[in-house]
Amino acid sequence: MSLRYATLGRYLFREAWQSWAAVTVVLLAIMLATRLARFLAEAAKGNIDPSLLLVLVGLSSVRYLTILIPVSLLIGVMLTLGRLYRDSEIDGMHAGGLGLGGLYRPFLLLGTVLALLGALLSLWLSPLAGRTADFLIKEAANRMTFAVFEAGRFRELPDDRGTLYMERYEADSGEMRRVFAEVAGSEERSVILAREGEFTVDENGRHRLLLRDGSRWDRDTAEGSTRLTRFEEHGLAVTPPAFVYRLSKTSLKPSAALWGSPDPEDIAELHWRVATPLSTLLLVLLAVPLSRTSARKGRYGRLGWGVLAFVLYFNMLGMGQAWLESGQLPGWMGLWWVHIVVAAIGATLWLRAGRYRQRYRQGLL
Repeated sequence: MSLRYATLGRYLFREAWQSWAAVTVVLLAIMLATRLARFLAEAAKGNIDPSLLLVLVGLSSVRYLTILIPVSLLIGVMLTLGRLYRDSEIDGMHAGGLGLGGLYRPFLLLGTVLALLGALLSLWLSPLAGRTADFLIKEAANRMTFAVFEAGRFRELPDDRGTLYMERYEADSGEMRRVFAEVAGSEERSVILAREGEFTVDENGRHRLLLRDGSRWDRDTAEGSTRLTRFEEHGLAVTPPAFVYRLSKTSLKPSAALWGSPDPEDIAELHWRVATPLSTLLLVLLAVPLSRTSARKGRYGRLGWGVLAFVLYFNMLGMGQAWLESGQLPGWMGLWWVHIVVAAIGATLWLRAGRYRQRYRQGLL
């Protein structure tokens, strides 16, 4: 390759890279803003620890980036080529002797780089980020279920042992005012009213609810008898629930656990992960010939066709994944049939672009 063509290649690569980066940043910001709004709503309900919000948003960015790489590359390449066609730069490059191979090579190189990045994200980093976020949310929910002390709201005690309510609660000191508790035992149920209380953790890590100046009603569930006891100080053990993390979704499993699995859901998930790098390359294959347009049609003249191609492609992948999960498609077929169809369409478009270029050089257009 001559120095002149190498310079053109670097120019095209840089233009496409910048367009891809800009599109990715915009789309990622929109998706993360939506995700953050959802996390804030869950935090306001007490379902998510507010201190985890930024961490969860960061982990979500890894998962969203996996999805965004193919579509942002498609849009970035089409925007780049659309501008070059609009400004007649492509005609100038062709007039200077740059062929289709030299024109398309930088975009295929960018697609290959991003396909490798997509494979890293899809097969390893994205499931890892998903598992980490899932663990943090569940562990925080378990912790918040135990930290039931919240003024003006009925909260369940751990292990479904009962209900607790207090009129006032000082989080710094752990002191409570006007406490109501309903506690369920193996043979009796108790209702406790106390003027004040305190939550303590001793040196051994045991948690206790210490109530003062109150009354306790105990009802024997077997005999039906009731006993009233007044107390100046009464201790109530509150045992933290044990937290055991379990994967709840196939999409969070490590890729190594999916490989060789006979489970249709595992097979479908593995093929979906492999689809990310493949779709990145195939969408570049579609984007380059789809971008060919005349200067008078403007930069965005063919962008709608590219977006439509992406939507159809990923809808076919989603449909194929659902068929794999339900067993309607054999595991060996996977999603390869979708990629083959798209590759055939892309190859056809490239051949048509080659014939168009040949006729252009012969002066027939």
